[in-house]
Amino acid sequence: MLETCNYDESTYPSTVRRLGGLALSDQIAAAVPELETQLVAYPNEWIGVLAPLKVDVGRVFEALSDTAVGDKVQLQRYEDGYDTLDREKPIIVTTMHSAKGWSSGQRIFSRSTP
Repeated sequence: MLETCNYDESTYPSTVRRLGGLALSDQIAAAVPELETQLVAYPNEWIGVLAPLKVDVGRVFEALSDTAVGDKVQLQRYEDGYDTLDREKPIIVTTMHSAKGWSSGQRIFSRSTP
């Protein structure tokens, strides 16, 4: 896998930060600095923000829209009809189901109490 990886591990060492038991709003707030880093680490690439439930997608999108990365966020969901992807907005908020088969720097939100 390393032979075909496009990620520059030496310039941007990867890390894993586990944040368990957070309310959805706290997960969104914690994701913003991570998304800012990913925008630098993955220039001109798509970054997925995946919600497990359709009911959460709009809430995640609205909350992220009001942050420092808000101008880089777009919503893609079945109910609204999928739009052409906007290259100026590389952060795509959608459901896990909608992202099936899609590969990118993905961030996943878990379902928890509001």
